[in-house]
Amino acid sequence: MKINEVYSVVGQYQTTRTQRTQAQKPVSMGTDKVEISGFAKIYSDAMAAAHKDAPADSAYQARVSDIAARMQAGTYNVSAEDVSAKILGL
Repeated sequence: MKINEVYSVVGQYQTTRTQRTQAQKPVSMGTDKVEISGFAKIYSDAMAAAHKDAPADSAYQARVSDIAARMQAGTYNVSAEDVSAKILGL
């Protein structure tokens, strides 16, 4: 079997492929929209107020640093009774 003019066939394929690609319209994407719920707004305001009113004294900072260091060392233990008392507000 003898095939002549292979390049003209390939050229036709390339032309058709290019035309098909150019004929497609670009797909436009919709825009994203973020809505914050009323609860999220109230929560955000409450967290901002809590951070603003947090104690900034050195004794508080020292206690937090001490607890953080003990947690890192693995020596910070809290009893189940203490946890349950805080949960119940006792």
